Amino acid sequence: MESIQEEVAKMSDMVSSLLENSVMEHQMENMLQKTMDMKEVMDYIIIKYEGMVKKKRLHMETFLSEHCYVKGDREYLEQVVDNYITNALEYTDIGGNIRLTLKKTDGNIRVSVYNEGRQIPEEDLEHIWSGYYRNKKEKRREEKGFVHAGLGLYIVQNIVTMHNGSYGVENLPSGVEFWFTLPEYAE
Repeated sequence: MESIQEEVAKMSDMVSSLLENSVMEHQMENMLQKTMDMKEVMDYIIIKYEGMVKKKRLHMETFLSEHCYVKGDREYLEQVVDNYITNALEYTDIGGNIRLTLKKTDGNIRVSVYNEGRQIPEEDLEHIWSGYYRNKKEKRREEKGFVHAGLGLYIVQNIVTMHNGSYGVENLPSGVEFWFTLPEYAE
């Protein structure tokens, strides 16, 4: 009986994700474009996840430049950073390191989230941005409080594209770095 309830809970989470994705796709057509400082967005997100970072006994480093202005929808851009940080929290082992970086680079604003841990297999790199993609070999990590339908990076791709930005991921020697750039807004 307990396993049935667990499966129902998983399906409920998946349906919620699907509905959220559908609503988001509709709403992105009517996005609010406002000038904002991504430093303020990052500061808000850091406070939001402070408890989870402490709970997992992680070390979070931040390197945030001042006055990183972009034009976009704050809620959607928060969602992008949320998705990257949620993945970092999921895949960083207890006591590991996460690094958030915000900087100006070549007329763009670059946000990156690095997490210490295993790399993404090369054969998966081209698929991770697809909707509903999950590495079949990867053990699901529900026991750590995370249940995913495989939509997070697909959502990132859509939001960043709608903001005329770019996105990507790099395997580094000791972990993985997800990033996105947006055009810098100068008044």
